[in-house]
Amino acid sequence: MARRLFHRGFALSVVTLIVLRLILISHDEVLASPYDGAAYIGQAAGWYWKNPYNHWTYSRQPGYPLFLALSSMLGIPARLTIEALWIGTSLLLCRALRAAGVGMPGRLLLLAALLFHPIPTQLFCHVNSENLYTCSFIVLVVSLAMGMTHRNRRGMFRCGLLAGFSGAIAGISRQETVLVYVLIVLSGVLIVKAWVLQRVPRRLVFRRLALAFALPLAMAIVAEQAVRARNQARIGMHAMYDWSLPGLASLYQAMLSVPPESPRLRVPMPLDVRERVASASPLYASLLELMNTHPRCEPYRRVGETTTGVPGEPGSYNLWLMREAAWLLHDDRFADAREANDFYAAVASEIRAAQDRGALPRRWAPLSFVPPEWGQLPLEVTRSIGACWTSLTRIGFSRVEPGEVAEDDLLRFDAVALRRSALLRPDPAPGVYWHRPRVVQRLDRVKLAIAGALPIATAACLVIAALGGVAARFARAPVSHSWYALSALLWAAFVLRLLLVATLDATGVLASTRYMMPSAVVLVPLTVLGLHALRQLALKRRAQPSSPVAML
Repeated sequence: MARRLFHRGFALSVVTLIVLRLILISHDEVLASPYDGAAYIGQAAGWYWKNPYNHWTYSRQPGYPLFLALSSMLGIPARLTIEALWIGTSLLLCRALRAAGVGMPGRLLLLAALLFHPIPTQLFCHVNSENLYTCSFIVLVVSLAMGMTHRNRRGMFRCGLLAGFSGAIAGISRQETVLVYVLIVLSGVLIVKAWVLQRVPRRLVFRRLALAFALPLAMAIVAEQAVRARNQARIGMHAMYDWSLPGLASLYQAMLSVPPESPRLRVPMPLDVRERVASASPLYASLLELMNTHPRCEPYRRVGETTTGVPGEPGSYNLWLMREAAWLLHDDRFADAREANDFYAAVASEIRAAQDRGALPRRWAPLSFVPPEWGQLPLEVTRSIGACWTSLTRIGFSRVEPGEVAEDDLLRFDAVALRRSALLRPDPAPGVYWHRPRVVQRLDRVKLAIAGALPIATAACLVIAALGGVAARFARAPVSHSWYALSALLWAAFVLRLLLVATLDATGVLASTRYMMPSAVVLVPLTVLGLHALRQLALKRRAQPSSPVAML
């Protein structure tokens, strides 16, 4: 009877937390934004592949635009759709922690920390692919961890199917597809390791490899190839999206292969390189003139100079500038992606030919988008971890739309995201108590107070998670195999994501908070797992040798 009441109390607590979360965000709505936000909305308006080919329609991967289009088709506001997905992701994490041996108090702590985390609260008010990517990325990690420790075939299949589905969504929503494959392969390695070190039965190992490793890997690969095939049929190139055209990558790589007078990792393709290349390549000279003078290129120059801190040096935004200039040079009309790819490849060929005849110097640049300043890379990545930490711990809450949006784009925002106009008006309708400015301001103050505690809370979480890992690994805290599997995959996701964003920041792409959102979310279950391990260690040391150790 007491156990039944305890379970009912847990269910009531979960419902209460969800209701409180919905109350907290009850005045939030998607804010209209130019550039990326407007591009996602425009792509979703035409269900991605129904759009004509231009410089915005295929500039991002299709996962998030299709998610917005599906939400619109179902008649659900985009802000509520991502919120439902976030609550579901949080509940799945609670389920995974239960399998890892964490008790009800720990799971309630996890749910509260996730539902009231200030980073998703703010970023879900914007149209960002990171919103969908974070949810699917977390589901991938959790389902892989549960699948690789399941002993039941049906359970393994469900986890493998969920891992494959979430991995496919993550892979077609963001450019970091490689992290999806790395985590799936890591789960396979951990399954084999359990076979070798823990003498797990061979039949069980093969079943886990088939259902919890091969199945999600195959689903992720099939999803990626399906998108490539659809793009081949629609825009003429077997590519994930417009930015992954091989000609554009070849052009950027050719530019990086010209050594600058003063190499700086954060300032790829500095002015002296651009001028020397323009003197040897007529096609690039025509691009450079537009890059330097056209009003449509000015926002990229301005943001790029802010990123590098060097006047006249847009840094990594040179890639945006070259692409924008290419479209301007062709009067915003490429017949398809193949024609655009051929143009980029032609510019790259001119640069390579100039290097072959000695008109331009050459250096080894094996990676398309990474400046080959190898000596600077370790130090700059280490420094960028500080920038990543700042993005991980600093966020506020604002209802101010981040930029001026064209009238047509604003109408599309309302139509696709199904924005609730009552929440966007500065003055509510008379007589409506809950939407009075005073109520809105009080809830916003709660959000700002939570955000203000984020730096200290994040530091504490990292320390607890690390101590818990040490307790389990070296002090032999009595935790389950599921605890080890989930902890290993979560730590791998946290470290790999941190290193990826730090490398991007070191090479000129700022480590913004939206890039760090997956790491911020992963840190929460790692903290609860760490608390569980520390508690288990304390119970072990306090217990008599003959006394059983109670699990949390």
